[in-house]
Amino acid sequence: MVKRGGATGGFLGAAQRLLKRIDAALSLVGATMMILIMAIVAADVFSRYAFNAPFAWSYDLISVYLMPGIFFSFLSDTFRENGHVAVDIAQQRMSPLWRHAALLIVCACALVVFALVMWASAARAWHAFAANEVLAGGIAWPIWIAAAFVPLGVGMLVARLLLATIGHAVSVLKRRNVIPLPPLSGQEEAL
Repeated sequence: MVKRGGATGGFLGAAQRLLKRIDAALSLVGATMMILIMAIVAADVFSRYAFNAPFAWSYDLISVYLMPGIFFSFLSDTFRENGHVAVDIAQQRMSPLWRHAALLIVCACALVVFALVMWASAARAWHAFAANEVLAGGIAWPIWIAAAFVPLGVGMLVARLLLATIGHAVSVLKRRNVIPLPPLSGQEEAL
């Protein structure tokens, strides 16, 4: 039986608060990129129909920089908010201790996979920077800037997965909720 735990404190709490601040900054960057997309598309449409002069650069800027930037800026914060797709059918019947154990395994496996993604994407971004790679097209956009969004966003997710793995491991060992369990489908708290 898992005892109802107190608030997350100590190292885990401090690390989670730090990551939350970084996530807030990244979310602000992502939201700014979203606004930029809306403004660029609106200006492009206006220019196209009013002056018959669409922006030649808007598609590349939006598809290569802004869309990936939005996705990877929100990746870690979405995990923190339990916003990623989760199948919790089996967890409906598990005790809190077994849920922590299952989440420990899932987070540890995801940690390994995403650490590899972070490593490979960081190497790719560095190679693009060192080789001064540019996008073929009307404007020679540097590729490394877009490539850097991947290890940045995935790196934040890796940090969150590491904390979640540690938190679930300690919760199993101490037999109490050191970190809170994610809500089950259909049992979320009302806003």
